[in-house]
Amino acid sequence: MNTGNGNFKLIKLPYQSQWAPIFSFITGDFNNDGKTDIITAGNFYGAIPYEGRYDASLPVLLVQKDSLQFTPFISLESGLDTGGEIRDIKSIHLSGKRKAYLLARNNGKIAIVRNRRNI
Repeated sequence: MNTGNGNFKLIKLPYQSQWAPIFSFITGDFNNDGKTDIITAGNFYGAIPYEGRYDASLPVLLVQKDSLQFTPFISLESGLDTGGEIRDIKSIHLSGKRKAYLLARNNGKIAIVRNRRNI
């Protein structure tokens, strides 16, 4: 966590965001409570057959409750019910102050997710 002035603090992410490699993070106040939340996404299919794919994860919304304490919401709880090898996440503005999120998949179609629920 960037604490400012070139200083960083190591914090553990909830285990739900560690089921597979993470390739992209996006931060923002996703539930409008004034605290910075995080969306993580990843997966990796390029492992050799002996190891198997690292594909156990869906995007995870980490809602900040207390100082640097996060509550995870996955899949249908967060509205981020998309899979694949996610490599990047970007937010876009829609009409009426709404937002959507573009999830770029490795060698795949871009997923578009609207913030349907104010979690």
